[in-house]
Amino acid sequence: MQRIDLRHILRHTVSDLYGDLVTRPTGKAVRHGIEQALARADGRQVAVIDFSTVRCLDISCADEIVGKL
Repeated sequence: MQRIDLRHILRHTVSDLYGDLVTRPTGKAVRHGIEQALARADGRQVAVIDFSTVRCLDISCADEIVGKL
């Protein structure tokens, strides 16, 4: 099973100092990071997207990430 840590992706795509998932542009950047992680997998694994380390998630960011995957 592939585990995708959103806080790790957020830090690498947006900022090391940022811990919140807010705004559509942030969601778009994080979604692209998730898509890259999924592309590296063999396509036969279940992927778990781990939100447990994210402090705040707004609806527009969630829609941009999950709604478009």
